[in-house]
Amino acid sequence: MNQENQQAENQGVPESAGAKHFQSFSDAVDAARRNATERAREAAPKVKEAFSGAAFDLAYGAAFGACFAAAFAQEFVPGFVKEGVRSVKAGLRQGKQAGATAGQQQAGEVKEAVSPEQNQTGYYGAAADAPSYS
Repeated sequence: MNQENQQAENQGVPESAGAKHFQSFSDAVDAARRNATERAREAAPKVKEAFSGAAFDLAYGAAFGACFAAAFAQEFVPGFVKEGVRSVKAGLRQGKQAGATAGQQQAGEVKEAVSPEQNQTGYYGAAADAPSYS
């Protein structure tokens, strides 16, 4: 029965028709591949040119923006502000030096205030007054 169904299905269809459809599909894929390759080769230089132009424009814009902002800020900031910044830096430098000098003076005064006996025995003074931990 199965053979009868196949014969009935194949009636009116030549045996080479299946091969013909496959061959035409294969030819269509091959033609599409060739056409796509040709178009890609034609489009590649244009795409390269567009990308290089975009890269140039991006780099130019970034450099221009940074330099413009710096130049504008330099011209916009008044001279007294620039002098004020210099004054602040000078004040910080002098304050650092004065603080270091004052700290050294205080350390010297503390060393003079502590007697040699206290330095050797600790806070309590005489060794007899010190608590025993044994």
